[in-house]
Amino acid sequence: MSQAIKLKDFTVFFITYLVVSLIIYLTTSFSIPSWLITLFIVSPVYGICLIVMLWTTFKNRSAKVRYSKFLLVPIFVSQLVTVLASPASCYGWTGGRSCYSLIQDVLSPVSLRTSANNPHHWQLVESAFPIALVIYLISIVVFLVSIRIQSSRD
Repeated sequence: MSQAIKLKDFTVFFITYLVVSLIIYLTTSFSIPSWLITLFIVSPVYGICLIVMLWTTFKNRSAKVRYSKFLLVPIFVSQLVTVLASPASCYGWTGGRSCYSLIQDVLSPVSLRTSANNPHHWQLVESAFPIALVIYLISIVVFLVSIRIQSSRD
């Protein structure tokens, strides 16, 4: 467990993390499917977590919080996998073509943004995206549930 810190400070750190995380995800995966996933899946989960944190902070203004540092590892690892496997190059997506992952878009020597090229998809990476996204969102919720709030009298 971490050292006890003020709940207000923890909430500010958590809100900053959510905003930076959302900005990173939106800028690295600049495609329609990614923005739809962000709008309908990631943002509502972030919003619920944010509301819970703000409610808890307002209810326990002078409390301190302790959290498990061990639970931060799966959050950051699954977030990294989610960002790398997220749909990045979706040329022809509305016509039925599947999207290329960010890591394939970055590492591939061929331009994936034209209809002339048709390189093979990295199926393993592309199929890891929804799994990593679910694991990432679940790990954030588990982290928030595992937080120990100590009243100021303790």
